Amino acid sequence: MRVLGPLLLLSTTAALVPCRRPRLPVAQAARRVTRGGALQATPVGAGGGGGRALLALTIALEVFATTSMKLASTRPIWHLGTVVGYGSCFSVFPLVLRKMPLGVAYAIWSGVGTALTALIGAAMFGEALSTQKVGALAVIVAGVVLLELAH
Repeated sequence: MRVLGPLLLLSTTAALVPCRRPRLPVAQAARRVTRGGALQATPVGAGGGGGRALLALTIALEVFATTSMKLASTRPIWHLGTVVGYGSCFSVFPLVLRKMPLGVAYAIWSGVGTALTALIGAAMFGEALSTQKVGALAVIVAGVVLLELAH
């Protein structure tokens, strides 16, 4: 408790110290929501295309990292692919959130990543891909498409 007490005090004190915000560029300030001061995602139709490219990159990195985990079960060097893939993915995903709402971006990321990982598992590792699994993947893809259309 001797060490935990000062750390707890330090962390709570740091949260109470006001932080001076730097001035935002005009384009970024225009996106600021009046209540709460949170930044709002740019609508997809209004310059969100860059968000889609970054989202595709994060999906590819996540699928690479997940596939690396499977490969690491037999060759430990693939742990490096897991760490680099997830680290890169989680570093790029916040950039996506500047262009897309969180719910839509995360649903697309997780849905497409799940579908691709299942297909890679069947193609590379001989994992079973039954009619029921294909139907479930189709429902995931349909949900992602509906989410994008509703956005």
